[in-house]
Amino acid sequence: NSINSDRGSLMPKVLISDALSPAAVQIFKDRGIEVDFQPNLGKDKEKLAEIIGNYDGLAIRSATKATAKILEKANRLKVIGRAGIGVDNVEIPAATAKGVIVMNTPFGNSITTAEHAISLMLALARQIPEANASTHAGKWEKNSFMGVELFNKTLGVIGCGNISDSHFPALLGYPESVRILAVCDVDRERREESAAMVNKSYGSRDCKAHADFREMNRRTDLDAVFICTPDHWHALPTIAAVKAGAHVYVEKPIAHTVWEARQLAKVAAEKGLATQMGNQGHAGEGIRLLREWYEAGVLGDVTEIHSWTDRP
Repeated sequence: NSINSDRGSLMPKVLISDALSPAAVQIFKDRGIEVDFQPNLGKDKEKLAEIIGNYDGLAIRSATKATAKILEKANRLKVIGRAGIGVDNVEIPAATAKGVIVMNTPFGNSITTAEHAISLMLALARQIPEANASTHAGKWEKNSFMGVELFNKTLGVIGCGNISDSHFPALLGYPESVRILAVCDVDRERREESAAMVNKSYGSRDCKAHADFREMNRRTDLDAVFICTPDHWHALPTIAAVKAGAHVYVEKPIAHTVWEARQLAKVAAEKGLATQMGNQGHAGEGIRLLREWYEAGVLGDVTEIHSWTDRP
């Protein structure tokens, strides 16, 4: 109510400038908040700057860039809510200077991310992407894609937080296949809670808690490692785990620089191990179709690839 006392209105007004589900829009309405749902507005910086001054709140995903220039026009804005984990598309210093609170939703996609990780792990083990491309190319090479069983494989997890907490229930659902033998985090409380949860599920004390990923990687009983650390700390523990002889699944991004990515690719090739990055976008129809075209030779000889991103 205090947000709108200067306007004589008790109903705050929120602009949703990116695509959100109808359920998200309804949540605002159920709480007495006036909603202006314009899912394509985020791509139009000029239009957004023109109307942002009419709103108390801004709900965004990735397309909207809350820049200093836009925030300069946001005289009524009190809060920006990002439907996702990162807030890299919001200029935090500019928002802070305007007294605008910036919030994210760190638990919003944790279950989706965990399910995606398990799906990719199974697909990698059974070589499903390669077999799918081969079949679509008109081939039948079943003996070339035997894959490996997950039965009796062992796993270590580096990073005990929101994402790993979502991975654990899925992984613990396969007690006769994948066994979690190690967890690692610099936060003692987090790592000990995670180890205790795993051991309680197994009815044993097999899972050990480590404070240093280098210590965990000295173990010789881990077939694979999950990297669930914050995104600025992915490449180094991934490379270390591969050097130690483990396959690695890492949350996005797999690295922060081209050099890091090349070093990881080099080590993985030398060791003959698999690395995989979790990114739901890679499972989209467009990317899968392009992969099939490439594998089938429809595109001809690909000699150069250009990529781009609209994120900083």
